[in-house]
Amino acid sequence: MTDNYNLNQDQEFLKWISTFSNKDIRIGLNIKNIDEFNQFLNHKYKYLINSINFTKKLRQSFDLVGFDKIVYLSLKCSKEFNFQGTLPESIRELELQSSKGCQDRDIDGILSQLGNSKIRKLSLPLYRKTLFLKEYQLPMTLCDFNYLSHANSFQFIFPNNQQVFKNCKIIITSKEDLKWAQENKCISNIGIGDLDCPITLDLIPSQINQLEIKHNMKIDSLPDHLEKLTLSSHLGNGVKLGSKLEYFSGFGFFREKLTRESLPFSLKTLLLHFYDQPLDHGLFHNNLSSLTLSSFNQPLERGVLPETLTQLYLPNFNLPLESLVLPSKLKELDCSNFNNTLESNSLPKSLTKLCFPNFTKSFPFKCPLDNLKRLSIHTCNNSVINIIGNLLKIKLIIKNIDSDLNLRDTCIQQLIIKCTLNNQSIRIESLPKHLQTLYSSTLEIKSLSNEYSFKFKTNKETLKKRYFK
Repeated sequence: MTDNYNLNQDQEFLKWISTFSNKDIRIGLNIKNIDEFNQFLNHKYKYLINSINFTKKLRQSFDLVGFDKIVYLSLKCSKEFNFQGTLPESIRELELQSSKGCQDRDIDGILSQLGNSKIRKLSLPLYRKTLFLKEYQLPMTLCDFNYLSHANSFQFIFPNNQQVFKNCKIIITSKEDLKWAQENKCISNIGIGDLDCPITLDLIPSQINQLEIKHNMKIDSLPDHLEKLTLSSHLGNGVKLGSKLEYFSGFGFFREKLTRESLPFSLKTLLLHFYDQPLDHGLFHNNLSSLTLSSFNQPLERGVLPETLTQLYLPNFNLPLESLVLPSKLKELDCSNFNNTLESNSLPKSLTKLCFPNFTKSFPFKCPLDNLKRLSIHTCNNSVINIIGNLLKIKLIIKNIDSDLNLRDTCIQQLIIKCTLNNQSIRIESLPKHLQTLYSSTLEIKSLSNEYSFKFKTNKETLKKRYFK
């Protein structure tokens, strides 16, 4: 993705790109206003661009003349927006974003042309309860429809192309809504709000495999065909999760202690938001890859967590992390509240992301994390070289830089530092001796000469967009 400045400056790059077909590579352009749009229309290399993103609200009449090469289009619409002309036949992905006050009549010109288009992926604003003025036909070529709506305000006619739109979520508030969902076989994702009856397995349409149950609704039974289930109510005693379930998120899940029989073997992602009881050996099946226990603060024992786990989120955990309790293939570890001791071999070498944003203590043992790409800690002291010393590239997100920090003898060549507190500094003598590029937006480099043997990039907007997400 580029902008008009780069489109005008990078002539050599554009000449090289012109040797490719724009079907082979996605070349995007960000446009902020009508002037930049006109620059694009008059640019000699405009034929190279096949993806356009309007990053600001459109407040004027708009015509897509000259868009015959555009395959991906993203528009941020406002109530002053007025679309004119014909939707280009080349467009395969369309995203319409709305600002406050934007209604369907403001994008009627585009919606009315959907039926005759060849769009394969469509993302629309989340209107929820807004009642459209008329129905709109969706294209026969559509494969992915990203939209959230209440059943009683859904004003789109599905194409008869046998597609199931898993990203189109329908909010159900009555039995009539459920009957409507049953009749539309292309809907597989629903959220149930207030119903005047308990949830039972025969109540949920057979094609639904993603289900969210809101509020404190009574659940008597659940269908076996669900693949994703999100609850904001208790799952009562005796209610079983389906054998095909891959994702489960529970609020107030289980009034009794969790057992191995409570969880299906198929489960890959598990989020328990109010569970703080000891974890027994053999509790989790060896199919689980992502685990979140938002309230958990109990000792972790070796062998409790399955070796298949690659993501672990324990935001409330703040007990000593003992040796070898974490799975050897773990890639992401996020413990927001952790500020305790680390034993030798407590951090697996497989980690690519380590998030300890409140950690002010030390990494006392030399344990190089040679796969680490991102480290978030509160205070960065010199002990950090015990885990990042061998890396060539690392991104650090820190609040405070300790005065003893010295990265000089590390192998780091590219260093990205985001300081979440202002007035943080580092001496140039403490930077890695092999450093080639340093990215930072708030870090002060203390040097007598102001001469660097590396590239120092400080553009805040660029950094925020490219490196600090």
